[in-house]
Amino acid sequence: MPRGVTTVAETREEAMRQATEGFAGFRAIDARQIALDDLPPLASGPLPTHWAVVVEHEDLEEEAKLPQDSDPIDKCERETRLRYLTLSVDPQLLVTGTHEEFPCPECGKLITLDLPAPRDTRYPQNVQCPNCRVPLTRSRNELKWAVIPRAPKQSGAACIFCGAPADSKEHVVPSWISGRLGIKTFLTQTSTGGRVVPQRQPISFASHRKRIFCTSCNTHFKHLEDAVIPLLVPMARGFHLALDPESQQLLALWATKTAMALIAATDGLGDAVPIGHRQAVRENAEVPDGVWVGFFSWRGEPTIATGRFVSADAARTSAYGAVLAFAGIGLSVKGFERPEPAETLDGEVPPFRQLWPPRNRLIQWPSPVTADRTLLPVLMNFPPARRP
Repeated sequence: MPRGVTTVAETREEAMRQATEGFAGFRAIDARQIALDDLPPLASGPLPTHWAVVVEHEDLEEEAKLPQDSDPIDKCERETRLRYLTLSVDPQLLVTGTHEEFPCPECGKLITLDLPAPRDTRYPQNVQCPNCRVPLTRSRNELKWAVIPRAPKQSGAACIFCGAPADSKEHVVPSWISGRLGIKTFLTQTSTGGRVVPQRQPISFASHRKRIFCTSCNTHFKHLEDAVIPLLVPMARGFHLALDPESQQLLALWATKTAMALIAATDGLGDAVPIGHRQAVRENAEVPDGVWVGFFSWRGEPTIATGRFVSADAARTSAYGAVLAFAGIGLSVKGFERPEPAETLDGEVPPFRQLWPPRNRLIQWPSPVTADRTLLPVLMNFPPARRP
């Protein structure tokens, strides 16, 4: 049997078009609206119209290689209903946001903030004082805001995010990936700038470590790692998910931070990521302007690739990129030093699904197109287009 995907659309025709848009060789053969009228309402508003769409590959040999669902429509209906039932009983969804006023701990002037709703697994909130521009932070268990300490750059190895002495050996590939997914592979080659680089000593995927972080930043980003685990592990195992805007933002932030670590750990690329991009991730918990994040289904051995590029447009802008692929998922990050506005970046071309800048309110996972190492040059060198 083929497989089912869930889409959000007003009509059956639009749902079937969305299910295969951008994926050459795939066709939609059936669709049915998912009944959600009997579910409890959410604080966020009425539920959109969902469709279960059955898709298949036109090439029978390719179709036989893909996962098969015994009852694709029923599976989509059950998963969608279960997701909304879970959301409807989540008391946190009753909170749409918070409004705060407090004096800046640095300059003393009053700050007014409208913040998103808190979540138990959310990493610390980070903001910047609009008056003195000092970065502020507050962890989930704290009531007061505090100044994020800035350490001056010193000689020797420095933390890539704050410039303090890099006194902590960071797992370049987060160690929980290996622990939770059972990946013990040794990498005998990586890719740098689009070319394969043999490793003098094999890199352990489970314990690839470099002195690129300070202890404070290492501890800070643990909150981000804890927040992304419940989302990324099911994706790596091929579970069917619908990624809402908050999930997309979390995945994009984690992918950007991890890409920066992979690039910093690569010889000769230590300065490839502009300091402003690193500060946006560390101090504001934001994906920097000019950064594009795509993800794709993966089949093959774990793979790491990093590089420095020059954009193909007339501006010839310096750019950096990284790919990390493992289990059933891969992520690609591209960053432009002097970008056009972020909303002009677009890369919805197979095998990619664009994660950032946000393009769709809901994104279905897994992607019907699966990549492997034969596509590594495409994954590394693909330039996000700039929409007119």
